[in-house]
Amino acid sequence: MITFKIDGKEIKTEEGKTILEAARENNIYIPTLCYHENLLPIGSCRLCIVEIDGYEKPMASCTTAAVEGISVTTRSEKLFGMRQEYLKFLLINHPLECPICDSAGECRLQDLVFEHKIECVDLAADREPKKAKPYATALIRYSEDRCVLCLRCVHACREVSGRRVLELAGSGIEAAMAPKVPEDCISCGECLFMCPVGALTEQESSLKSRKWQTKRQTTTCPHCGFGCSLDLDVYEDRVITKVVTSPSRLPNKGSLCVMGRFGYDFANHEAKLTAPAVKQGTEMTRSTLAEAVEATASALTKLDKEGKSIGFVVSPRATNEEAYMISQIAKKFSKSALGTAGYYHTGKVLEALRGMGIPYPYEYDAINKCDLVVVAGADLLGNNHLLANKVREAVKNHGAKVAVVDPSPTSLTRTCDVWAKVAPGTDAPFFNSIASRLIADKKHDPDAQAIDGFAGYASVSGKVDALKSSGIDEKILDKFYSLFAAASSVAVIFGTGISNKTESMEALLNLCLVKGVQKTGVAMPTALQSNAVGVLSVLPDVLSTEDILNRADGLFIYEDDPFHYLTGNGVDESLKKKAFIAVCDMFDTDASAYAQVVVPTGSFAQKEGSFVAEDGFMRKVVRAEGSSSPGFEFLRLLLDRLGGGLYRDETEASTVLFGKEILVKDENDSALLRSHGGQARFTLPGNGVPGKTARPFTLVLRNVFFHHHLAGQGVYSKMMYLQNPAVAGDKLFISPEDA
Repeated sequence: MITFKIDGKEIKTEEGKTILEAARENNIYIPTLCYHENLLPIGSCRLCIVEIDGYEKPMASCTTAAVEGISVTTRSEKLFGMRQEYLKFLLINHPLECPICDSAGECRLQDLVFEHKIECVDLAADREPKKAKPYATALIRYSEDRCVLCLRCVHACREVSGRRVLELAGSGIEAAMAPKVPEDCISCGECLFMCPVGALTEQESSLKSRKWQTKRQTTTCPHCGFGCSLDLDVYEDRVITKVVTSPSRLPNKGSLCVMGRFGYDFANHEAKLTAPAVKQGTEMTRSTLAEAVEATASALTKLDKEGKSIGFVVSPRATNEEAYMISQIAKKFSKSALGTAGYYHTGKVLEALRGMGIPYPYEYDAINKCDLVVVAGADLLGNNHLLANKVREAVKNHGAKVAVVDPSPTSLTRTCDVWAKVAPGTDAPFFNSIASRLIADKKHDPDAQAIDGFAGYASVSGKVDALKSSGIDEKILDKFYSLFAAASSVAVIFGTGISNKTESMEALLNLCLVKGVQKTGVAMPTALQSNAVGVLSVLPDVLSTEDILNRADGLFIYEDDPFHYLTGNGVDESLKKKAFIAVCDMFDTDASAYAQVVVPTGSFAQKEGSFVAEDGFMRKVVRAEGSSSPGFEFLRLLLDRLGGGLYRDETEASTVLFGKEILVKDENDSALLRSHGGQARFTLPGNGVPGKTARPFTLVLRNVFFHHHLAGQGVYSKMMYLQNPAVAGDKLFISPEDA
């Protein structure tokens, strides 16, 4: 620690921190425009200048390190005057468009001009008028005249998103920010989030609103499993006009992916179901909620009395409270079974972690303590974009190395230290060969139990076998091994590319145990959906959706559509045989065409409750729109009708989850799943060496997280479809060499 003074106040801070960082730690205000806590210091605006005793000229506090014994002045007439002049330079050609600018009322330049009492600009400079220019993405509008050249957007694109789309073009008065490589843009909106003025504004919302016209509500993103915090601006208590974020909100620190920032318009869509419908004869007839409850309860009770089975298919995007209510409804029937699409990845992962004694939940920030990050079978751009940001943060701030194991290029392969491009399905012999070498070289965890027994199994996959089966280059294999063996702590991130094959996942987790990752590093499985972990933890004895369809005589489908992820013909044949089907969803789906009862559930913005993110920690889901969720209302009334008691609201269900210790509180008062770990133990599956294929190509299935069951339903805006063709349907990619 070092000690110095700011405005006469004695300050203690860590060596290496800047004056600005030390000031902020101690609630001392220094004005800034280009500085952002998520970025490395830029130093372009010069508004954060301070005077330091012994130095002739003021210094930028964002780039000047705090030094033992110095005395810093942040407020003086000289500094105030200099800051005024800097702001006037920015205002010379800045258009007076505040009444029509989207950022009016939350513009940093507005605040600074008011703060520095600037009523007129006595400077002038000639410059060609700027015309509107196309931006790198159709989702963002670029008004060049409003740009203050803070360069936040350029740095955010590179540092946070790992792209190089933007750069500073020209010089002097003609300098401008410009999209240099627009084809590299992934529409994440990081530049939009960083812009302190109205130069970059959202082009997505059809209805605009001012900050003071809306209610701003913090909730959790409904898309992937990362669990991002975001704020919804809601106009007139019913229409979401904008998604905004704050750098103080964890775990995403203000960042979002394209779907998190722009993919909310489905919540406003006119095709939303507004009333239940019950089948009368051959026609679906609009009904009241009470009538839908009675029709569903009567049909399910009849099936139960006849000794028939009832299957419940629950969306991995339903809240914990909704999942709990459905589990209680299922208990009312003697032959009931519960299933979810989350079983196919997250269900297998949680089962494997429990079986092998690998600790879970985990913390995202644990990645910052690791020397090496291994990303296996997970395209973090296609899903879990914010986890890719965490990887880049570990590289930028802590110098971590990155190794990717994947047959296909991903968002990290172009910048990683080594890419093990294994052939599809050959991950197991690759991981086993690394484990075998660690043991042979005595670089394994000395506390690993039963290591000798595992060594005999792993040695079957020697280096020669790994090279032969995986098709990987020997230099790449050796480099991966060298990085893995040398790292004192390793973070292992894995996704569906690993969990799709049991031997691959078990081989990777065995390798984690050989290295001692559970002690010195962290195993970080991804989750595809916002509450896959929560639903699988709340529901007992979960099955796959396919099993439910095959065994159940009646179906209760909650915010899910099996047509979306199972073979269409098989689903069609199965649904046609059901004696009764109830579908609860926000829109009409392919499955609802087979239903006798259809009930609206409302959007995520109408829900109250919680999710459990892929890290195992709870995230709050808070109602942003005025009307409550008709889905939860239907569930509580149905449970009461079946004799399960009447729950007043979601809070009562949440209380039960803590009472049953499904959710617990840690020492920081954060809610999370009850942890599991215990004695780490190896598993000895088949070696996973694939047999000789009879066909020349292998189909590699990958989840694109635009593909939840609303994809292809026409509920996203036209621009979202143009920018992300993946939301419009399935795609098949093939190597140019094979095409």
